[in-house]
Amino acid sequence: MRFSLRSRFRGAFLGAALGQGFATVASQFSKGGIAPANTHPADRASHQEQTARNFLSFAQFCTPPGEIDSVAGNWGRQAVQQTRDIINPQPVSQPTDDLFDDPSQPTSAIEFLPLILLCHESQEQLQHALMPRIANWSPAQQTEVWVIAAIMMLMLKEEFLPDQIIPLLLEGRQFPSIEQSHELVDQLQQIQSWLLDQTPIAMLPAVSLSPGAAALYSVLKTPASFPLALLHTLRLQPDPETAALVGLLAGTHLSEAGLPIGWRNAFDRYQSTMLQASWDVSSIAELLELADRLWAVWSGAFQPQHWQSLPTTITAVPRLVRPR
Repeated sequence: MRFSLRSRFRGAFLGAALGQGFATVASQFSKGGIAPANTHPADRASHQEQTARNFLSFAQFCTPPGEIDSVAGNWGRQAVQQTRDIINPQPVSQPTDDLFDDPSQPTSAIEFLPLILLCHESQEQLQHALMPRIANWSPAQQTEVWVIAAIMMLMLKEEFLPDQIIPLLLEGRQFPSIEQSHELVDQLQQIQSWLLDQTPIAMLPAVSLSPGAAALYSVLKTPASFPLALLHTLRLQPDPETAALVGLLAGTHLSEAGLPIGWRNAFDRYQSTMLQASWDVSSIAELLELADRLWAVWSGAFQPQHWQSLPTTITAVPRLVRPR
């Protein structure tokens, strides 16, 4: 195993938070604002090139950008609330529908982060728990959630191969519902063409991508670099949801170890207000503790809050130990 599962759980939460913060803070650095989504990619790249490069440096990121005008999206707060609902009452070996009884309609796959992590071993369990939550969504919206879930499941099971993921998704072997959304299928095929042709971002045609498709392209463009994946996002489709999805996927793939420590420290130091507003946590440490406790619930641990601080622990793994 390249990275521990615990580190991937932590990377998913931390990456999504950093991604959302990346887009929000970058919009403050750019005095004229981020270029509109319908602007040609070449113009957007020219408009934001210096902003993006400055933001990627530790010194610039450590400069307090002032008050954040607003935090787009409620996905992080929903994900954290669902995580707390899972870990606080009592640990469970399998998620059930009543764990996710918030009647509000989710608006992004990010809100299902704890559910995807908890059910990553079983497609059937995930479908059973998730389908009631998105039953009223359009086929395109449902498919985007399944695509994000399928990619994360492969990453968590060490089966993610960047050059094969889009053909695998298009074949429908992971989640057959991909065929229900012709628009998303067209976007995935377009992304695959850009990647195979190694088309520079500045030369991409002006096309509208869904947040999930844009995030997938940014991650596949540079799967080994978290900062570069987010830089692609800023130049391609600079909105907080896309950036958060990039952070979610890249963080799951690269784990906590692959995320820039400078970004984490600076974000924790200077952007605690935004972290509280967007994720309902007061610090990165609190967010990572939630990820640890969710991982402990998945592992089958009882009252993990009591043993996580111990120097040595033994953790069970569901379905690994079986009667002979």
